[in-house]
Amino acid sequence: MLRRIFHPLARSLARKVAWRFPGLYLRLTIKLRLERSDYFKLSQQCRTYEPGSLIEHPLNTAVEYPRRHILYAIHWYELSGAELFALYCMRTAKELGHVCHCVSTVPSENPEKETFSRHCVEALDTNDFSPGSSFLQFISDYIAENSIDVIHIHHSVLLYDALPELRKRFPGLHVVDTTHIIEYPNGGFPQISARCSPNIDVHNVASQGLMRAQQEMYRRAFGKELGTRKFHLTYTSSLTAAHKHRQRVDSESPKVIAFYGRFAAQKQPWVFVATIERLVEQNPNLNVEAHFYGTG
Repeated sequence: MLRRIFHPLARSLARKVAWRFPGLYLRLTIKLRLERSDYFKLSQQCRTYEPGSLIEHPLNTAVEYPRRHILYAIHWYELSGAELFALYCMRTAKELGHVCHCVSTVPSENPEKETFSRHCVEALDTNDFSPGSSFLQFISDYIAENSIDVIHIHHSVLLYDALPELRKRFPGLHVVDTTHIIEYPNGGFPQISARCSPNIDVHNVASQGLMRAQQEMYRRAFGKELGTRKFHLTYTSSLTAAHKHRQRVDSESPKVIAFYGRFAAQKQPWVFVATIERLVEQNPNLNVEAHFYGTG
């Protein structure tokens, strides 16, 4: 009863704090949700990451099953760019007759879990029932019991970390991962992807620049080249964006500047608004249109 009363009040207060004090909200969110997770620990050491470093429990390999289905490993059930593309892949695979499974590996309220459930036989959130240290055993058993033969990774640190052991147990397992942007501060997911490349069959990337960046990361990590044949290029903007800009007819037409992303504190949409305001202040005669595209 108390939870029913206070939970909506807490959510309302959190939203107000997020917009009035975005920095405080972000720090509290990270503190409460991520600092204790394996994802946070690993995200702080992308450049020195070694696959399998989070594994604490031995792997039970007593049972083997045939594999036929596709497992999508995602960050969380929220419709940001990476998850929208994962949802597109899942929907397409289902239309082609494949059987899809999905698992998320980062703490979240998972507001869009039902959306993913429509396209897969099972949408799991490992944070509900599996501590990070037992993830390897959980995912290995799940692959065996559900005849998984393809894994598609969309920003899932725990799945990356489990790859060395999974490839040992399931030598026929086909692994694909998708990365979207170059992350400059610490390399982020492209850095982890490059270091896990020996256990990945295909790197699906959103740009040629990202492909070259991952090749350089691989070169630094292993001292050898990563060939372009291992990469597949998919321009995801046309698949994940719900709107298309009209073409500018002439130089007098408005300059269109767009924000693509969820309306969430993590994406800092107020920075975009402040940027447009400053741009207009410094250029009073500038004819500009500002567009927001996203959910949340």
